[in-house]
Amino acid sequence: MAQSPPELGPNPRILVIRLSALGDTLLTLPAVALLRDRFPGAHIGFLTDARHAELLDGVETIDQVLILDRLALKRARRAAIAGLWRDLLRPLVGGKWDAVIDFQSYTETAALGAMTRAGVRVGRRYKTTASWLYRPWIDAPHPETYMPFAHADTLVEAGLIADPPSTLDLYFTPSVQARTAWATTLAGLRLSPAAPRIALFVGAAREDRRWPAERFAELAMALDRQAATPPNFLVLAGPSESAVAEAVIAAGAPISDRLVRAPTASLHELAAAFSDCSMAICNDTGPLHLSIAVGTPTCGIYRRPLAHFLAPPPHRSVVAPELRVDQIPLEDVLSSVAELT
Repeated sequence: MAQSPPELGPNPRILVIRLSALGDTLLTLPAVALLRDRFPGAHIGFLTDARHAELLDGVETIDQVLILDRLALKRARRAAIAGLWRDLLRPLVGGKWDAVIDFQSYTETAALGAMTRAGVRVGRRYKTTASWLYRPWIDAPHPETYMPFAHADTLVEAGLIADPPSTLDLYFTPSVQARTAWATTLAGLRLSPAAPRIALFVGAAREDRRWPAERFAELAMALDRQAATPPNFLVLAGPSESAVAEAVIAAGAPISDRLVRAPTASLHELAAAFSDCSMAICNDTGPLHLSIAVGTPTCGIYRRPLAHFLAPPPHRSVVAPELRVDQIPLEDVLSSVAELT
């Protein structure tokens, strides 16, 4: 049952907490937009991990970004320890926050939220043993639905919004600088302007989440045969995954002139690249959710069938049998891609 609406006033100071990975941070942004709609005069802060903080640069619904460099702290780096009070603890303790929405609900984030002494501190049953630090505490797991809708359910249960959204529209816009940088990169690739562009994100943080390079190449060649106008394929991967991208291009030798490595210098520029494509096929990794966030019809190749990460139509998904991504046949991905709109 939803809580009674908290008394926050017309211009509250609201802190959202979501650490962890790129995809997790992205999937929280629709809930931030719901908070902005409900409290248009609010000051909204977002506490996140340093590794993905650049993603939040220029997001219009967020007024302040607080950064926790968890990796540097774990490595006991002197600069991170010295800056902990200045960059994080002082804004937490002295920020005069009225509400904290902890979408992570770890014991770590429960403690950070409690440091604000905010009158409203929303948490939900997940991985914490510190439920007593929240007010209100939602003693129920997230519903089995795509995570933006699950986060919206948390806001409903906390009494912060009345109704959850029924659809999910474009919810991330790359910065003007990133779009300009991508346009420069694209011009240097010398692609035919009349040809459609299809994005292939072939990297992943873990090898067991990567569909084999040769199968990505086979997919590109099959899509090429089916297309009325031969498309260009933008082969995308992380900064340390050039070898994977090159393996895809080498395996697709018959159309290697249209399998093009497309380097991107930032997450915003990667978002601009996705938004410039008619569709995307991505491994189970954070950039998959970035493609979805900019509104590009996306087919995700997943290792596990977790409802919280399977985007609804118009996007499509293929899930590995017995957690073996390398066992997903080409035909299954082709069938799923055919259903993209």
